[in-house]
Amino acid sequence: MPRTRILVLANRTVESDALAEHLLARAAREQVEVTLLVPGPLSGREDARRRLDAAVERLQADGLTAEGLIGAESPLVAVQEEYDNRVYDEVLVATLERGHSSWLAAGLPARVQQATGAVVHHLAVPRAQAAVLPEHIEREQASLLEGLLDELHVDTNREAGPLRG
Repeated sequence: MPRTRILVLANRTVESDALAEHLLARAAREQVEVTLLVPGPLSGREDARRRLDAAVERLQADGLTAEGLIGAESPLVAVQEEYDNRVYDEVLVATLERGHSSWLAAGLPARVQQATGAVVHHLAVPRAQAAVLPEHIEREQASLLEGLLDELHVDTNREAGPLRG
């Protein structure tokens, strides 16, 4: 039976029970290989590496084939740089639940699908299960996402042209 190769984009949710349980449930139904991809903030790479390593160790201890990568600071750029349809079968974007996720507010799962052409699934993780990041890293990531939204706005206007009333 062929293995399904899943690229998982996660940050604060990478160590969550919800993500581990989701991946273990998939592994109970089919053979899977998992690559966890965590965007690496410039000033928080050590924390990102620690969380990523703990998540990989947990999945491996539960019998999954898993590895981890630190990607570019922007989650969209991280996926674009890593995703290759010859290597991965799908992408799973693990975010905080709606109302608490800047990734969802930026439409990241749809943007990942548009940018890669991949099959993209979304997993919403309860906020209580997410890692608490240092405040300066939260500010950096919010600024990055605001820049992403500005770029998307400009690209949309370039594609569709200005609105006519």
